[in-house]
Amino acid sequence: MIRQFTIAILLLLCASAFSQEEEATIYFTDGSSIKGLAGIKEKKIGFLRKYIIEFRVSTADKADEWDETMAKGVTFTSVDESRKFEYIVSGKADEPVLMEVMAEGNVNLYVDWVRITIYDSKKNAGQSDDADTPVMRIPKLQEKDYLYVKKATEEYPTLLNGNFKKKALSYFSDCETLVKRIEDNKYPQSAILGLVEFYNDYCTE
Repeated sequence: MIRQFTIAILLLLCASAFSQEEEATIYFTDGSSIKGLAGIKEKKIGFLRKYIIEFRVSTADKADEWDETMAKGVTFTSVDESRKFEYIVSGKADEPVLMEVMAEGNVNLYVDWVRITIYDSKKNAGQSDDADTPVMRIPKLQEKDYLYVKKATEEYPTLLNGNFKKKALSYFSDCETLVKRIEDNKYPQSAILGLVEFYNDYCTE
């Protein structure tokens, strides 16, 4: 059963997965796979932070980094649940990004967890408001989740962020029952998982 959580709670779960090494299976681009221990490592690239897979067969081995050139994705397994991540290309000019697979079926739901470093300008106490007065630039980490949906027949996924309701109505327009539910605000952006599950369960043959 796919987890019935809101996106806000999923953000917290994702943060914990990035800081822990767990039993997992890594899948390679050649179709092979290996079981072992894996984690997701954050790498800073300019203002953005990119996620890659770290994997080792056992605790006696050194962990290696696996990006999209060799790995397709990784599935973490535990007693209670499993979590799947795949490298996904979101557009023609984009590089693959490691996204979490939240739902699979006729429509797949992916979440791209993005962390961006932004800078706040701040003057020291007692400083004047003069334009020539130097200011401090304080780094601050900002987190955002980008939601993508993709059908098997589509080359690239569709981003639902930004005017979510309008985009959801357009993307799921082939299911009248679901359209009515979206129009009635039964599926806001925070309930995207339930929306996609409804489509996969009731809107396809």
